[in-house]
Amino acid sequence: YGRIRHFQLALVDCNPCTLSNAEIQFHIAHLYETQRKYHSAKEAYEQLLQTENLPVQVKAIVLQQLGWMHHNVDLLGDKATKESYAIQYLQKSLEADPNSGQ
Repeated sequence: YGRIRHFQLALVDCNPCTLSNAEIQFHIAHLYETQRKYHSAKEAYEQLLQTENLPVQVKAIVLQQLGWMHHNVDLLGDKATKESYAIQYLQKSLEADPNSGQ
């Protein structure tokens, strides 16, 4: 919980930061994922994709993470549906940034 709070505080801090808000939001979503809070992670990633002028690299990695989550996390649905979403997200990641899978 403490790590997520740290990133949430960074979002509202007015001081200069080396990470963009989008990057901070990505790290929050990724922390949810590593804490196995998969529904919160999925929601945070999907919300981040709605961000206006989202940097291409952030968009690609968000799509990549969603793809891998759908491939690996049983809680996100039945196998056929999960695999279909996984492929779609990973393809969109490569379309957004052809180097994202490397």
